Amino acid sequence: MRLYRRVYVNNSTEIIQSGSGGASSYGDNQTIRLTSVTVTTTASSTTAPTTQASDISFTDITTNSMTVNWTNGDGANRAVFVKEEAGSITNPTDGTTYTASADWATKGDQLGTSGYYCVYNGTGNSVGLTNLDLSKSYTVQIFEYNGDSGEEAYFTDAATSNPNTHAPVLPISLTSFKATAQTNGIQLNWATSSENNANKFVVERKSADTDFANLIEIKAKGQASNYAITDKNVASGETYYYRLKMVDNDGSFSYSNVSSAKFSIETSKLTAVYPNPATHSITVSYPETGNTVSSLTITDTKGSVVLTAVIPTNSTQQTIDVSGLKTGIYIININTNEGRKTLKLVKN
Repeated sequence: MRLYRRVYVNNSTEIIQSGSGGASSYGDNQTIRLTSVTVTTTASSTTAPTTQASDISFTDITTNSMTVNWTNGDGANRAVFVKEEAGSITNPTDGTTYTASADWATKGDQLGTSGYYCVYNGTGNSVGLTNLDLSKSYTVQIFEYNGDSGEEAYFTDAATSNPNTHAPVLPISLTSFKATAQTNGIQLNWATSSENNANKFVVERKSADTDFANLIEIKAKGQASNYAITDKNVASGETYYYRLKMVDNDGSFSYSNVSSAKFSIETSKLTAVYPNPATHSITVSYPETGNTVSSLTITDTKGSVVLTAVIPTNSTQQTIDVSGLKTGIYIININTNEGRKTLKLVKN
């Protein structure tokens, strides 16, 4: 006779077991109810790494962003956590996937309530952080791990420069920066109240026709100082925009405010150039004003001389072949006994 055992697990799940043989102590169709069920699971076979990420450093620092770099350990992946200011951290939990965001305005997943947020989770060795407030410090700690999502095994030991804290010191404390039009160009003046670890100033310029580009580099003096330079490679009637890139010894930098000025000279003393734009040749006229023209040069927007013309004595105009110039914007510089006169030339 075949016997059946009908078993209900937690009074819900029904299991029917059949068997064969003779008499059974269960009897026919006897119901057995279990008072408890023990479920045994097998732990994940994923093992944690044994070498932690190390040597956390900070580069490309601006007023609201920076890049965090590190040397990878022996894990397949790593999760990077950042806290504003400093404080103790809660270690990541095995089997937990942490979603990252490098935008500090949105942040990634937090480790408990520690204030450490995930900014990177992957296989690389750097991450660029944005929307920071670098008047504050930021502490970074990295955890190597193995395993797929949901099976992570984290290595939580510290290592050399992991964790590490970035306590920013802006390279230069700038008190003023201003561009002012003068008779011979546009003068730039700036002043600093301190220059801690400062390396140099890079003066950048743009016009209506160009983007910001390096104009000149000035070595920082390393202490509170005043600076002044004159940009003479300017065209009459043009407005120019300037800013300072202030660079620290470690390569970090910040920008000043933008200051602009429009250069012009008196109409009675203004030279003329035609046609403009030009393709093959131009005629430059400089009406008699009691001036003596000593030289005429054409420079590109970076100030490099690309053409020099010979000026005949007592001449009031000059035809110049510009067919060899590349398409672009140029500055015509006419030096007289009363100073420099400039005009913009557009070469087609």
